[in-house]
Amino acid sequence: MWSRRDFLGVGLRVGAATGLGVALAGCGDNDAQPDGSDGDGSCHPTRGDLEGPFFEPGAPHRVRIADDSEPGERLDLDGVVLDADCTTPLAGVVIEVWQADRTGAYHGPDEQYRLRGIVVSDDQGRFRVETIMPGRYLNGGPGDYRPAHVHFKLNAPGHAELTTQIYFAGDPYLAPQDSCATCGSDDPDRILSLSGSASAGWSGDLSVVLARQS
Repeated sequence: MWSRRDFLGVGLRVGAATGLGVALAGCGDNDAQPDGSDGDGSCHPTRGDLEGPFFEPGAPHRVRIADDSEPGERLDLDGVVLDADCTTPLAGVVIEVWQADRTGAYHGPDEQYRLRGIVVSDDQGRFRVETIMPGRYLNGGPGDYRPAHVHFKLNAPGHAELTTQIYFAGDPYLAPQDSCATCGSDDPDRILSLSGSASAGWSGDLSVVLARQS
């Protein structure tokens, strides 16, 4: 198990809001025609950032990255991956997911890739991740926390690789309280609103827009 106390957690990027008031894409609601996350009808690919120090290749293919024994509040994320037009779904996108446990610690290959996994988007570009709410962690002195977040890395033929992370609405350590000054936790396109409860579990929808390779 790795402690994150001495590492700089880095933010990344995704795109447009969907269904439950999600953050993360460059364009509109998944249940309607995308209208642009900037509120002006524009469409733009999800923007990327650094991946951070805790990525590990080789995670297994699995939707449920937190098994029944994993402590924490359950979290289900339903997503869709869209082409650069913010409309066309992308099938077969390989999506690597990793996160901290509820205490803010990451786990590696020697722990069966705990809280890590790979999912692939279906014919409609959709994917699902079943996990727990990640914990915050200290990133400096006392009280210098990073907000909770989940990391994603997406790869699709003909498209630029995207590495990103999502945050959660209402987290008291979102910027300007984020201890990582270079992380974009104040970006509304990457702050996800959830429905549910701590006892029943949380759920949220997100969409990601991939840029074409130049």
